[in-house]
Amino acid sequence: MKLNLTDNNISILKVISQISGGFTLIVALTMILSLVQLKIINPLDNPVLLSVKEQYDKDPANASNAEQVQFYLFYVRDLYQIIRNLLRLFPVLNRIS
Repeated sequence: MKLNLTDNNISILKVISQISGGFTLIVALTMILSLVQLKIINPLDNPVLLSVKEQYDKDPANASNAEQVQFYLFYVRDLYQIIRNLLRLFPVLNRIS
């Protein structure tokens, strides 16, 4: 099977490959920057989370404090899942971090 490609077809394929390459670079850069941001933030040592935990430890019957603790626990779990997925998708990032 032989493909008959003209100069016009080749130029179209080059443009498509450049667009897909640029998109791939943008996605990779976004994922790397989000990993760096998560490493800088360090959500487990967040002062807001620690203060809410201290308030909850003082008064565990308070429903408002319980909701805040639950919200921050979901937040930390989501961040953990994001980091884990990034490291699973890009094993090279695990060596860098």
